[in-house]
Amino acid sequence: MDIDFESFLPFLKALKRGSNTADDDTDPDNPTEDGATPAQANSAPSGATGGDASNSLAEPIAAQNAALQRAGMPQPGNPQAQNAGSPRRGPGAQNRAQGPNPNAGQGQNPNPAQNPGAAQVAAQNARPPIPLGQAPPPPKPPALVEYNGHEVSDPRVKAGLEAISKYFASSTVNVRSGDRDYRPQGSPAHSPHLSHHAADIHVMGKTDDQVKQMLKDPMMADALRGLRVLQHGPYTATEGPHIHIDSVDETGQPADANEPVEFMHEGMDAAGRNVYTIDPNSPRRAAHLAAQRRDEAE
Repeated sequence: MDIDFESFLPFLKALKRGSNTADDDTDPDNPTEDGATPAQANSAPSGATGGDASNSLAEPIAAQNAALQRAGMPQPGNPQAQNAGSPRRGPGAQNRAQGPNPNAGQGQNPNPAQNPGAAQVAAQNARPPIPLGQAPPPPKPPALVEYNGHEVSDPRVKAGLEAISKYFASSTVNVRSGDRDYRPQGSPAHSPHLSHHAADIHVMGKTDDQVKQMLKDPMMADALRGLRVLQHGPYTATEGPHIHIDSVDETGQPADANEPVEFMHEGMDAAGRNVYTIDPNSPRRAAHLAAQRRDEAE
């Protein structure tokens, strides 16, 4: 394959004239090959780089194509003609041509009008507003009752122990005695422990005096209905001070579940040793006295 390299010389000379670059072996003080000094070439008017430069490139490009055609090689054609009419693409032109990003908007909240499921979930998760000046209700504390191996069979007594723990903000209620089939020191012959209707307790972090006084809170009235709360004091005839809770009446029979709570004490002083006394302001006592007065009035 023969290539006429001499046909490329006009093309290279034209490129050199367009770039105002002198040959490496050309003396800058001497005229160039086409008779113009470098100063004259640089002083050419700026308009000469427009249509004149294009015309000066046309002939060498045509000669180049002719040489390539004779050699059987593909012709690149005129680069200016190839780019003519093509829009100039900037950095973001390719992205704009591909259309919007399918991942755009991911992670944002969906439009409830276009996604009914999202609106339903949002409505379920919405919390009702709290009225101004009103604090939200505190969470209900869990009941912490430690039975310490003792069995408490009476369901009303067990419910009362759990209510006491919740009232004292989940303070642990320690059971020191429950169902019994024996009589310890000072225990009465008809103790509710023997019929499995009683439990002896302490509340962690509170004295027995504090527990009894706080259980008289009217808020505990419903939780303690049908129960008796008996405090065995420092002079008790039993084995030691404690709070006794049972679900029987004064006859030893199971009390009515709707009866108000009864508060009693024993051994609070030396004179009260082994003496079981109803507190003066006991709700059950007050209810019985009121009923007695009603019966007498009739």
